[in-house]
Amino acid sequence: MKKMRGFDRKMRLTARDCALLPDVSAAHLQRYHYDYAKLGLGPLHRFRHARDPLPQVVRQLGVTYLLKTLQYWQRQLAPLSEPVYAAVWLADPDFAYLSQVVVGIQNRIEWYENSFGDAVPTGPPLPPEYRALSGADQLA
Repeated sequence: MKKMRGFDRKMRLTARDCALLPDVSAAHLQRYHYDYAKLGLGPLHRFRHARDPLPQVVRQLGVTYLLKTLQYWQRQLAPLSEPVYAAVWLADPDFAYLSQVVVGIQNRIEWYENSFGDAVPTGPPLPPEYRALSGADQLA
């Protein structure tokens, strides 16, 4: 397989962008009862034109970014007195475009739980490439 042109440079730029975590939008959350952060138009857009699936190191960087964002948002939402739904969604076919972190409050909690069901602890485990990442042990 031919190596992607400028891969090392793209990885450095992506790692730099992944260090900047987005803030949860309190105004959006209060108005619409949800907020999200996607990878698609964010830090991994440099790999958009790759013909092959994203390399493992890129997927690991993306999952690390999502996990850090989830932890950061949980700290920001801790002062809220109401329950909060927070999850990381990993999408396999279009990983860089569909994977995201979501948070919901009020009626959105029920919508998310009814749409996707509860986490199944006895379900299939995370792929080995994600299990070793920091914070992955908190996911169900």
